[in-house]
Order: sequence, then C-alpha cells, then structure tokens
Amino acid sequence: MKKLLLLSILMFSMFSFAQDSTNPVIVTLKTFLVNTIDGVESFKESSTARPGQIVEYRLDIQNKGDEVLPAGIVSIVGPILEGTSYVLNSATPSSDQVLTEFSTDTVNFSVAPVLIGTGSSRREAKAEEFKSVRWTILEDMAPGKKYNFVYRVMMDKNNN
Repeated sequence: MKKLLLLSILMFSMFSFAQDSTNPVIVTLKTFLVNTIDGVESFKESSTARPGQIVEYRLDIQNKGDEVLPAGIVSIVGPILEGTSYVLNSATPSSDQVLTEFSTDTVNFSVAPVLIGTGSSRREAKAEEFKSVRWTILEDMAPGKKYNFVYRVMMDKNNN
C-alpha cells in the first residue's frame, strides 16, 4: 500500500505536471490523510496511506512567467490511480473562473454527472470508474496569479 501512494505522487509529476524551464505554470502538490472524528475533519500531511483511508490532494498552481496566459489554455489534470476511488463531490467545483471535468478513460472529459455507455446501456459513471479530474482556467492568468485545487480519493480496501 505504501508503494501505491508513493507511486501516485510520482505519477503526478509525470502525468500532467511536467515542470520545465519554459513552462510558466508551476504546480505544487501536497497529500494529506483525512481523519473524521465526530463530524470534524483533521488533516495530516503524509506520503503513505492504508486501505480505507481517504487522501486529499492539494494542488497549488501559479503563473511564474512574465506574460498573461489566455483564458482556456491552462489545464491541470489530477489522476485517480488504480487502487483508489474518487470521493464524490470532493473536487474543487466549477465556477466563473474554473471548469471542473471528469474522465473515466483519461481522454474524454465532461462535467458531472459523467455519462458512459451508449443507447440503452447509457448510465451515470460510478465514483470508482473515474480515472482523472481536470480543471481548466476560464480567465486570463496574470503573472503571479495563483489557484488552489483539491480532490480526494479513498484507498481501496481490497488493496494490500
């Protein structure tokens, strides 16, 4: 299980947050274990998790460049890895500034509820079928501008 969460952190750096000297958008990722006692949540930064635990990913992005990035060109994708399931309604929601979309195949994205299948087999995707979440910035991103995104996954209980 420790390998899985550590792998997920590595996957973030490879999946969509490749940082190079020409990319003006800097992404910082932190992972937290979520503990709920009597309805009150607490958070502990961690790089490991056990089956059944909820992990919250916090992504901070900033335009470190010198130019305004036009609306619609900055997208951040957070993977939902095998061995985890998305926690419904945990992602930073859509707003006038940000479009939040989900994918069950890491290629095609849509706003929730995500529909899969065709014809009479068309249905709403279950949380465990989600493979990624994407945020697209809908406004110009000025130099120094920051955004914060969050989503949660549950470590599958049958993963050892």
